[in-house]
Amino acid sequence: MTALHWAVYNKNIQIIDMLIDKGASLDIGDYQGNTPLHSAASHNYAEITRLLIGRGAPLDIKNNRDRTALSLAKSHGYHEIARMLKEAAKLRKQQAKENAKAEKEALRRKQQEKPAMPLVDAIAQGDCQQVRKIFDQAFWAQEPVRLSWDHLKIALEREDKSMMRLLITWGVTAPNDSSTPLTETQITLLRQCGLQNLPPIIGDRADDGAIYVGISPDTKKPMYAAPADEPLLMSFNEASERARELSKMTGKIYSLPSKNELNMLFNACEKGALKGTFNLSSSGRYLSSSSHRIAIGDQRAGAYSEFGGYWSQRFSDGDQHHYCRENTKLSIRLVRD
Repeated sequence: MTALHWAVYNKNIQIIDMLIDKGASLDIGDYQGNTPLHSAASHNYAEITRLLIGRGAPLDIKNNRDRTALSLAKSHGYHEIARMLKEAAKLRKQQAKENAKAEKEALRRKQQEKPAMPLVDAIAQGDCQQVRKIFDQAFWAQEPVRLSWDHLKIALEREDKSMMRLLITWGVTAPNDSSTPLTETQITLLRQCGLQNLPPIIGDRADDGAIYVGISPDTKKPMYAAPADEPLLMSFNEASERARELSKMTGKIYSLPSKNELNMLFNACEKGALKGTFNLSSSGRYLSSSSHRIAIGDQRAGAYSEFGGYWSQRFSDGDQHHYCRENTKLSIRLVRD
């Protein structure tokens, strides 16, 4: 459970606003895969649900039981919550259509300003023969066609593989900035057509064998997992020492994943090169670096002690708990940035 989950559960709107302002993620699930919006919807917290929707909480994420926030609200009979979620989905769909229309209109105006209108038209119509003709004419006239990512983007939106291959052959390259986000499906299509130097997708293997997991919810940096579990079960201290050894050998900084990063590994464990590398049996419980401390006894009287344990997660069902002592030995998967 993240701090944002805790604030939702305790109906603390001020803390919710503050956490979101400071960059708290709205799409991270707890051990059951429930996002903050799932929690608000399943507890009939109408005001908090409205706040999370207004702050851009994703509506279509499913938890470990394949349930969205809307389906949870419906199953509990929370009609007001369900109505809000339905209206939000409708408004966002309408906004997406309007944005797409505006982008299309902006592209149309941009095309009108350029002399390369015939090329854009041919690409938009999927006319590979006409595109080749334009290339040939430019070649013999010694006036090379200036191709850009915008041209390839038109073919990508149409999922026109023939046109994409043609444009890539003639030198279109991948965008070199983060202002052009690509989905996993788009990256896969572009790879199939031969485009190089694309961002990694979950399950891709790096040159050193490590496997891409995604953007760490803690560091906000790309995170890679070791290609396999450590061969022996290890305690926290043993795993920390192993991480130091691996860091020294590879020149990369390896560590035990945090509780949130471990849950990220769980959600990605069946993708790409990660598939088949984890222990998914009921005994497959993995250790994290995140500790949990609880007070025992009467704190006001001063007669209490603190128990320190480490969070772990079972990969057969995603269950997380914090009862692992320092000498508890569990499965280990190290990660690096």
